[in-house]
Amino acid sequence: MAIWKDGVNWRCSSSKTILQMLPFGGQAANQAIEDGGALGVLLSAVNNDAEMLERLRIFENLKKNRTSIVQILSSVRIGRENEVEQKLQPFAQTVSEGREILKQL
Repeated sequence: MAIWKDGVNWRCSSSKTILQMLPFGGQAANQAIEDGGALGVLLSAVNNDAEMLERLRIFENLKKNRTSIVQILSSVRIGRENEVEQKLQPFAQTVSEGREILKQL
C-alpha cells in the first residue's frame, strides 16, 4: 500500500490488494466495505500527522493479513473445506494480534 501526504491531505492506495481477488463471490466489494469500517475506527481519533501515518501503517498490516485470509477462504469448494486449514494456520496469531491492536485504540 502506498501512503503519502499531498499538502494537507493524506492519500493511500491499495488497488493491488483489490485486484488480487477472484472475480466471483463479491470478495472485492465485501473487502471495500470492511476497509471503510476499519479506516473509520482507526482514523476516528487521529490528532496529528505522526498518528495518521502510524494508523495507516496499522491498517496496511491488518489489510495484508485479512486479504490473505479471504483469498485462501475464497478458494474453498464445497466438501473440500479441510484442504485450506493448513494454509490458514499462519494467520491464526495475526488475527488475535489485530484484535488486541484495535482494543488499544
